[in-house]
Amino acid sequence: MRKNIITKFYADTVAYLLWDQYNSDQPGEQFQFSKEVRLMEKQNGAWKIVNVSGFWDYKNFVSAESLK
Repeated sequence: MRKNIITKFYADTVAYLLWDQYNSDQPGEQFQFSKEVRLMEKQNGAWKIVNVSGFWDYKNFVSAESLK
């Protein structure tokens, strides 16, 4: 699940994306929070990922109920 998505274009060919991501366990009862970042570049008319960064809070779980 992704929330609070921010997209910023620095030119016609460069974009920065930032969002909050909630990564579920197998039964979908608990989630781990991560802040995700992507740097995108448009090459030959198609967007390509240049960089992927994810910053995880692996200690503090979030309940599925709190995300509704």
